[in-house]
Amino acid sequence: MEIAPELLAHHYTQAGLVAESVSWWLRAGQRALRASAYAEAIAHLTTGLEQLAKMPEDATRAAQELELRLTIGPALMASRGWAAPEVEACYDRARALCSELGDTPQLAPVLYGLWSYRIVRAQHRAAYLLGQQVVALGDMVNSTDLQLEGHKAVGWSHFFHGQFARAREHLQIALLLYDEERHGGHAFTFGDNPGTSAGACLAEVLWLLGYPEQAFQRMAETVAMLRRITHPYSVAFGLDLAAFLSEYCGDAPAAEALAGEALMLSEKQELAFIGAMSAILRGWARAEQGDAAEGLRQMQEGLRTQEATGAEVVKPYWYSLLAEVTFRVGARSNALDLLDSAEAALQRTEERYWEAEVHRLRGWFFEQESVDTAEAHYRRALEVAGRQQARSLELRAATGLARLWHSHERSADAFALLQPIYAWFTEGFDTRDLRAAAGVLDEVAPQMSRMPSGGT
Repeated sequence: MEIAPELLAHHYTQAGLVAESVSWWLRAGQRALRASAYAEAIAHLTTGLEQLAKMPEDATRAAQELELRLTIGPALMASRGWAAPEVEACYDRARALCSELGDTPQLAPVLYGLWSYRIVRAQHRAAYLLGQQVVALGDMVNSTDLQLEGHKAVGWSHFFHGQFARAREHLQIALLLYDEERHGGHAFTFGDNPGTSAGACLAEVLWLLGYPEQAFQRMAETVAMLRRITHPYSVAFGLDLAAFLSEYCGDAPAAEALAGEALMLSEKQELAFIGAMSAILRGWARAEQGDAAEGLRQMQEGLRTQEATGAEVVKPYWYSLLAEVTFRVGARSNALDLLDSAEAALQRTEERYWEAEVHRLRGWFFEQESVDTAEAHYRRALEVAGRQQARSLELRAATGLARLWHSHERSADAFALLQPIYAWFTEGFDTRDLRAAAGVLDEVAPQMSRMPSGGT
């Protein structure tokens, strides 16, 4: 019968055998991490670090500390959130140890850990540079394992910067490198499953670029992959990402089911950051299906919980989502305040992926107050979406502006704006946004036929 490593660790600690106790606390922490018992892993590894501090300062101690830090890092990210101060402190110390030890293969997971912290803190420029370093390190040692993680990180960074074509390129490389059997264990070193993370992000990118059916197919493949893995953090995170895509498409029942499943898993495993995302998305779905008061309450509570983890990422999106629900219940002033918060977060963090929507929503909210102001915001949304090649968001903005123009007897302008953008699409014609655009074009077309020609 195998003796639990924590019992041996405790025995050696009580006996004053420091070196032996450190080794066994590490084993206990590793076993707890693989069981996704994050609080237990943190406790074991923290005790190991405390014992290690009693040893002489030399290269052996530094190497052991690095191993302990790299094991506790993923547990801290899962339990306390990627943006927790303890995560930064852990990986900053690990990076210093790598410098002290010289050329060490552990540098890549250290850099990735710092990338994780920076990305969720919405420090996107710094995160991008860290991701690039992981790619460069993988290229230097010709390691597909590191190239996979590096390209995934860089792809996510491009996504948040609103550089969707570049994001697609890096995420596709990551998925080409990914082998489900070989790389499943990466979740215990880097914090999440690289295949499901890259696949879900690519699905969102494809939707933004204007390929909804390809996005649905990619997300379906990702969710199928989630059903085959046993890493709770990766599963909950992936389900939330699938719920994001459902929200983009206005599919509230699907979003509620996915986010609800992620929330149950997050509560069971005490995944603070992921659980907060789940709560916001489920709240939106509730509001969209008629329970606006309860939905808003859940969204607001989820946002407060996420902020408590130190997370700044996705703020422009969250505020925009809250603003839309708030506007629909008639609280226009509060909705505009929320868009101001979205704009402030956007400028503070340079998180650009939802920028066009912030401007589009402001255009919509101003339609009854000032047509000129509404038009200016719609035009700004079109400019941003066009620059980002975000065809789905460009279509939304064009639909809103075309509808506005049509209501003010500018049907020719409405048709000239919307028709070529709609005609660009080759798939997804049964999706909400394309149906809405087609509906506006159907309204505009009869008006066009009744207009006098320029020569009469």
